Amino acid sequence: MAVTGTISVTGTLTGEPEGSSTIALSWSIVAGISDALVGLASGANTVTVPTGTTLVICIPPIANTETVTAKGVSGDTGFLLSSTRPTIIAWQSGSSFVLTTSAAIAAYKVLFV
Repeated sequence: MAVTGTISVTGTLTGEPEGSSTIALSWSIVAGISDALVGLASGANTVTVPTGTTLVICIPPIANTETVTAKGVSGDTGFLLSSTRPTIIAWQSGSSFVLTTSAAIAAYKVLFV
């Protein structure tokens, strides 16, 4: 049986000079979700992205205090991800990326959609 569905992120911003605005993002799921990685070692962790992935969702533990930097390859400068909030990356192409951590994070989760 094929897994299908939708991932949605919605919210309202208030207090803006123009009043308020709504954010509504949505992705259709046609290939299912593969929960392929739980836990990161200290240092560089190469993450293999399954073929057909359209979203990569990085979910740190809520009480995490370690830094996590996303990189195209290990030598890149990369960019810092939130230590405690999920990050959604719209995946275009490529077979892997690197998550570099300041220490091991046992309960870090990466979902491939």
